[in-house]
Amino acid sequence: ERWGAVRRKMARRLFADLPSSAEVADGGGRRARKNSELWPVGAAYAKLMDVVDAVTDSEAYLRAMEIRDAVAPYRASAWAFLSSASWVLSTSFLVIGLPLLFEMDRELNETPGGAGGDVGGTEPAPGSTT
Repeated sequence: ERWGAVRRKMARRLFADLPSSAEVADGGGRRARKNSELWPVGAAYAKLMDVVDAVTDSEAYLRAMEIRDAVAPYRASAWAFLSSASWVLSTSFLVIGLPLLFEMDRELNETPGGAGGDVGGTEPAPGSTT
């Protein structure tokens, strides 16, 4: 019972600034419309639309759209070139570079005796168990 009272009190605090359903609905039934001045989502949407209008009317936005339109004919060819170039580079690395790396690693790990191990490692001291 105590936690139910705490939850109700928290809900009252959280939703205290929201309008009641009677304030929001202009009419009754399923066709009730939300007043944007009372409904928080409608007010936030109106503010967002004001920001969008301010941005789209700015000089920087208009200049960016001009640049986008000027570059548009070259986008497809640039994408085709970059995708084919990346394909060539990646497959070349897989075919040539990866085996070369494995071979270099194998040669670096070989010792003159052919037993493998560290190239520059120290010899164990005489009489040690390792």
